[in-house]
Amino acid sequence: MTFLTFDKESTAMEISLKQWNQNQPRPRCMEQVRRWVRSGVIQPPPRRDGREYLVEAHAVKIDPTNPASYAGKRLMERLYHGTQKKAG
Repeated sequence: MTFLTFDKESTAMEISLKQWNQNQPRPRCMEQVRRWVRSGVIQPPPRRDGREYLVEAHAVKIDPTNPASYAGKRLMERLYHGTQKKAG
């Protein structure tokens, strides 16, 4: 007997890139949004499904020039400032 298992990632709600763009405070032209996808500016990254991209509904556009705008902040801070020795 075979059971289907679903992980947390596969159950996340995915919407089309066009719908995601329409939900943004300032929608852009679709060609610009596709450029963002190719350059990795939308996180988590959308996946290609046939002829369209599917993106998680909670995905955000990050600013790669501003490390504070995305979740990798602590890593980027360590890279910029170096590691510090722990007191003790």
